[in-house]
Amino acid sequence: MSANIGVYGLGVMGANLARNFASRGHTVAVFNRKYDVTEKFITDYSSEGKFVPSKELSGFIESLESPKRVFMMVPAGAVTDEVIDQILPLLK
Repeated sequence: MSANIGVYGLGVMGANLARNFASRGHTVAVFNRKYDVTEKFITDYSSEGKFVPSKELSGFIESLESPKRVFMMVPAGAVTDEVIDQILPLLK
């Protein structure tokens, strides 16, 4: 299944953003660097919409339709830079 939009980071803000997109009919790819967080998210919220969970970052990016839209819901600063550095090589 291909997702319309992706949310990287499933803390409180990221999880709620993903749920909001799904409640409006979007298929949402979800990824968290700790996969147990992604699994819990799917267990808790899969009934609220269409979600595409990924265990690996490459699978997360591949699950997105083009053009790829990714919301990064991670702490500001060095973590944001690290995530950008990880994602950029996977994008065109």
